Amino acid sequence: MTGGRVTSHDVARRAGVSRSTVSYVLNDTPGQTIPPATRARVHAAVAELGYRPSAAARVLRRGRSDWVVLLLPPTPVGPALSLYTDALVEALDRHGMTAVVRRHTTAQATVDLARELAPAAVVTLAGLDGGSTRRLEDDGVVVVDTTQDHPGLLGSHGLHLAVGTAQAEHLLGCGYRRLGYALPEDPSLARIAALRVTGVREVCTRASVGPPDAHVVPLDVAGAVAAVDRWTGAAAVDAVAAYNDDVALALLAGLRERRVDVPGRLAVVGADDLVASRFATPPLSTVDLRPALRGRTTARVVLGRLGRPSEEDAVAGADSLVLVARASTARR
Repeated sequence: MTGGRVTSHDVARRAGVSRSTVSYVLNDTPGQTIPPATRARVHAAVAELGYRPSAAARVLRRGRSDWVVLLLPPTPVGPALSLYTDALVEALDRHGMTAVVRRHTTAQATVDLARELAPAAVVTLAGLDGGSTRRLEDDGVVVVDTTQDHPGLLGSHGLHLAVGTAQAEHLLGCGYRRLGYALPEDPSLARIAALRVTGVREVCTRASVGPPDAHVVPLDVAGAVAAVDRWTGAAAVDAVAAYNDDVALALLAGLRERRVDVPGRLAVVGADDLVASRFATPPLSTVDLRPALRGRTTARVVLGRLGRPSEEDAVAGADSLVLVARASTARR
């Protein structure tokens, strides 16, 4: 064997077989009767030489790669999304699949990328229109749209409704009755925020209390102080559900600036269960979306659609959410 990349020819020479036999063994070609001892020699040579079959050759041979295109939404990549993505990528890797992570731009760009890479699957966190989905599926690509429900996996639409539901049920269960909602300033988060507010509003309607007073809380003290003045003034709310922990922590800073007692005068609950929420003053109640578990479950859905059953963890609907109660929403 000469220096450079190990080839199937090198494996064949080391195992004492033909290159076609190496191909038959590694591809488990139907209709070929290869003695167990010969198979063992080929696999031993592969391990000894560190041979890796050409990805390009596999694509040409099968018409599909072992790649999965993961399309991230056009929103900031925070800790929760990072945990989700890492868990999904690692779970796919354990099953021989390689994730290609891209940010979603347009549906046409997704179709063009898929036709160039010939992936086994496309996983979108941003959703795809029906026409683009059909074009991908016509090309033999499995499409998993995580905005929709799948067996064992609550879609992101329902997930964000469930976040607001969990926040509102917790606050009402603690004895608070006049709720506010702290919206994020970033316009790219507006769609998700609207779903979470809807979850809060629906709980308020069922409990026969007024709808939440929604107001933007920027990630700066001055903006947070303005929101505090609103909620401790004419709006007169006694608890606030925040879009996420970042917004909730900003609100706590505004409350400290105005020397407003938490939770005595105003209770606060966030979402995402950031590490920083545990060390806030007071410690912040929050909703843990369990993103790593959701990432592994998404991988399970993808692998199942590809006919590769896995033992990855399953999520049973909204049970994936966990309300973490801390001092910021102490019961009245």
